[in-house]
This record gives sequence, C-alpha cells and structure tokens, in this order.
Amino acid sequence: MTAFHWCRKGRYHPEPYANDVLTYLRLGRALERGDCLVFGGGYVFDSILRTVLERDLCAVWIRRGLWPPGRESDLALDRERIFERVIVPSEPSPN
Repeated sequence: MTAFHWCRKGRYHPEPYANDVLTYLRLGRALERGDCLVFGGGYVFDSILRTVLERDLCAVWIRRGLWPPGRESDLALDRERIFERVIVPSEPSPN
C-alpha cells in the first residue's frame, strides 16, 4: 500500500492549478491499473478524476458529510460516479 499527502499550493507554483498537476503526476507514478485508490476529502480534484478514469482504478471516496446547507456542489456530487463506494461519515460521537 502506498500513501502520501497531496501537494498544497505553494508560493513558487506559477499557476493556481500547478499543485493539482503535480498530484496527477505523482498518482500516475504510484498507481497501476487494477489498484484501489481511497480518497478522503470534500472535493474530488481533477487529478483524482483523471487518474481513476485513465487507469481504470477501483476507487473509494470518504466524503466529508458535514457540508453546511447550500454548500453541496453539483460538480462535486457529479464526480461520485467514478467511485465504487462513497462513505459519508455522520456526526461525531459526543463521547
């Protein structure tokens, strides 16, 4: 199993999407056809979408389920289609 952190936008990235391009390249080197990608986050970036589709990966999305009302995005929710399973955590336990 391979795990790594996403690249955040840094002050030296010339374009706002440069970090996503770097993530796409890193995913392409780390994953092979038939691997399974587990993504945890609130929005499926282009790098994730392209890698899953191009490499025909098994994919699971652990989606942040506590979006404020009105914050759901049609684009974000449309990207659910590439995942074999979407897990939406509920409210945390008070204990």
